[in-house]
Amino acid sequence: MHMCNKLKVYLAGPDVFYPQAQERLSDKRIQLEKSNLIAFTPLDNQVDFNNKPKDKIAFEIAHNNEAIMQSSNVILANLENWHQSPSADVGTAFEIGFMSARYERNPNQVLIIGYYPNGIPDTFSKRVMEKIGVSENPSNGDSVFDAMGYMVENFDLEDNLMLINAIHKSGGQIYASYSEAVSNIDTLWQQKQEKLAGGKIQNNHPPSISGFAPAHILCGGLFTGAITTIILFCLLKRFFVKKNISA
Repeated sequence: MHMCNKLKVYLAGPDVFYPQAQERLSDKRIQLEKSNLIAFTPLDNQVDFNNKPKDKIAFEIAHNNEAIMQSSNVILANLENWHQSPSADVGTAFEIGFMSARYERNPNQVLIIGYYPNGIPDTFSKRVMEKIGVSENPSNGDSVFDAMGYMVENFDLEDNLMLINAIHKSGGQIYASYSEAVSNIDTLWQQKQEKLAGGKIQNNHPPSISGFAPAHILCGGLFTGAITTIILFCLLKRFFVKKNISA
């Protein structure tokens, strides 16, 4: 890939919360740069922590992270289970959703890739069972319930279906290590561009919900309708004014 066309990769994940987070992310950055890629991390944020309320600091960090993602082509997301939960870090989940929304608008500019640092674990439903336990009647057909009686998402996926769908829909994959994910970025990007060129990935607007048109189409139709109504009103007004004058 030409120097001017290097892919920009945003490193999402809970790595920022680890001890020696700077060193951890620095090592990951170096690995990306060796693959001729440009790396961005949440720690690239320049935030002044002095004399500011905590919420203001938090919102500034979020704003800066979103700005970095807006300028990135690829999000490389660490999906490891976090805070002893059976699922990925919630901030990482949001960032995958953020990039998925960008993908819907510009499929050729966004790629979402996931990885687990220590191998792909059991399915999401199995991890929930291990953490919370199983009900006395654990299954009803394909349905699975935890020890509290709540239904567990059971599609044999690595995590919540919305996260996994966002990754695969964009042309991405989930890998068993960071190194494996990095080594496949260029290949996945090229495959994605070839599919787009061949029309296998459609640059369509998201499907409508319950039969309603997307908002921009709906608003455009309302605007056109309003203009048409105004024109008709003016024509009718002129007609009746002329009629009254001639009478």
